[in-house]
Amino acid sequence: MQTLTLETTIKEDGKLQIDIPCSLSKGPAEVVIVVQPLSTKPIHSLRGIWKGKVNSGFDIQGALKGIRKEWEKEWEGNND
Repeated sequence: MQTLTLETTIKEDGKLQIDIPCSLSKGPAEVVIVVQPLSTKPIHSLRGIWKGKVNSGFDIQGALKGIRKEWEKEWEGNND
């Protein structure tokens, strides 16, 4: 099995044409296609999206440690 990620352009008529070489042997094959639009927003435009949503004194490391402790307790309880 091969997984390929490529970028293409959907034509004005809505058709998508993909022409790629394949190293698989001749014969039947299953092809799975996921069509997903590319974001036109540059990554830097996401800067600051959390501003004002989290208190400035929020302790992310402490929160992550607390979540991990809860997860470990649950894990230990499931391994009995």
